[in-house]
Formats: sequence, C-alpha cells, structure tokens
Amino acid sequence: WLSVACANAPSENSHGASKESFEFAGLKRNYTLFAPSSAAASPAPLLVLLHGSYGSGAAMVSWWTSMAEQEGIVLVGPEAREREAWQLRADGPQFIRALIDTVAAKHPIDRTRIYLFGSSGGAVYALTLSMLESQLFAATAIHAGAWRTPNEFRAVPYAKRKIPIAIFIGDKDEYFPLFAVRKAQSVLEQAGHPVSVTVLPGHNHPYADVALEVNRSAWEFMKANRL
Repeated sequence: WLSVACANAPSENSHGASKESFEFAGLKRNYTLFAPSSAAASPAPLLVLLHGSYGSGAAMVSWWTSMAEQEGIVLVGPEAREREAWQLRADGPQFIRALIDTVAAKHPIDRTRIYLFGSSGGAVYALTLSMLESQLFAATAIHAGAWRTPNEFRAVPYAKRKIPIAIFIGDKDEYFPLFAVRKAQSVLEQAGHPVSVTVLPGHNHPYADVALEVNRSAWEFMKANRL
C-alpha cells in the first residue's frame, strides 16, 4: 500500500493541467502540473501531491485545482516509478528535489512555502519524506494513511526540523485503523513534531469521497506554516 532534466512538450487535460516529463537517473519521469493564473503575479506556494496505490498524479491534481485557483497554488502530481508503490530508492528525496527544481524553472516558486500532501500509500510515503526532507517542506498534510511497520518508524530520527503534520483519517478506514494513526501521532509528537489529527466520522478509505472537505482543512493547516 506504499504508493503510491529535459522536459518534453506538455499536453493539456480538461482541468487546465498539463502532463509533463523530465529525465531523472536516466529515466523519463512523468508528472502533472497545474499553475493557475492567480499564481503568476509573484512567487507562489508549491504543493507536491502524492497519489495512492495504482492512482495517478493527474487525479490528485484534479481534486486540488479549484483550491489552487482560489489560493494561487502551483500543483505538481508526480507519478511513482512503479504505480503500485512509492519506493525510497526510485522515488526518494533526490527525485523529489529534481521535480521541484524542474517546476521552479517554469514558474516562480516561493521556497519558504513548499508543501506536501498524500493520500493512502502516498500518505505513508509523505510521512517518510517529511522526516527526510523536513527542511524542504514547510508542512505536510495526509489523508487515509499512517506508518504501520517498525521499519517505517525508522525515518523519524532523520528529521532536522520539527515539521508540522496534519492527518485526516476516517473512523471506518479499512486499511489504516485509528489505533495505527494514534501510534504514529504519538511517536511524532514525542520527537517534537506538531501533529494534528482529524477523525472523519463514518468515512472509510476513498479520497474522492471527502476530497473537497479534506483539501480545504489541509490547506488552512499548511498555509499557516512557512520556512
């Protein structure tokens, strides 16, 4: 459930986002980019969106476009090298930094306002990236995910900064039970990270069911923080 440079010519989709690619480690890596006109006037915040297992960056971006237009956010939704899972070796910090640099070459980005959001497997990986890149992301928000294995918790000591994290979880989530979320919250808080947990009554796992509600709250949380 962990899911989930030389740019080619972009192609537009129905949401006004573009499908683009760049070369990383000798491979073509794909991502979806959305830069609303409201983000053009000055350096804009950037939100990196991590999809879940067998999901897509395009879908993640589509769920955030209305918020991005309102708030002037540049969105980037990368594709995991293997769609079923984000992998630290293939999709690690160097890949994410190269992705951000590629986007910044196209649009002015405020480096003090780079944020991270993930759902499901993308949420699990977002937690790990937050520890490894605590000085890159101003804040992180996730939906329907948490660490569950001892190996995942090994990322915590790598954080050089106490990064704020917001977790949104359904009390009926069939893959990430609330007790797992509370354990991750406890470990993160013991390490000094500010953690906010919002429990969504009656919600199970699908992001699409609650995307508008979660995105609104997640952005309010994230935008209150900058490096």
